Amino acid sequence: MSSKSQKHKSKQNKLEAVSASSESGIAKNEDNIESKSADKKILTKKAGTKKTTNDMSLKKIIQQTGSFLREAKSELQKVKWPTKKELISSTIVVVVLSLIVGAYLGLLDLVLVKIVTLVVG
Repeated sequence: MSSKSQKHKSKQNKLEAVSASSESGIAKNEDNIESKSADKKILTKKAGTKKTTNDMSLKKIIQQTGSFLREAKSELQKVKWPTKKELISSTIVVVVLSLIVGAYLGLLDLVLVKIVTLVVG
């Protein structure tokens, strides 16, 4: 009987150890929950401060946009704009060169199509 009672006591000790560890685990979980809720409060406070930082960044964006537009205007004033005569002559050059390149490519295409029809059939 003594061996049975020793086995019973060892089982009981193991059960007590398991229940104690689970109770400590529950206590740790409760501590974690409390710390997480405290973290959430801190995050909420930080989020509240972020709104003011977003407002500050919005002002900064508006200031930077205004600065960019002023600088762009000053750069555009430095540009040497072509005269009417220069503009017309450049336009004529572009149109004539486009017509020449288009005619060359059209003729080349026509020749290649003829060659392919002769070969294929």
